[in-house]
Amino acid sequence: MERIFVVEVMGRECGYIAIQVALAAGAEEMLVPELGYDLDEMLRDIE
Repeated sequence: MERIFVVEVMGRECGYIAIQVALAAGAEEMLVPELGYDLDEMLRDIE
């Protein structure tokens, strides 16, 4: 559908809530504090 949603959830230092929300929503990408990420790689995946 070519849509992007950005959702910010509570849990500044703990990504558990973010992971649960991402799983429930069927997200393809997520950022959590415990896991490193490469923003450029994520942008390539979105394109």
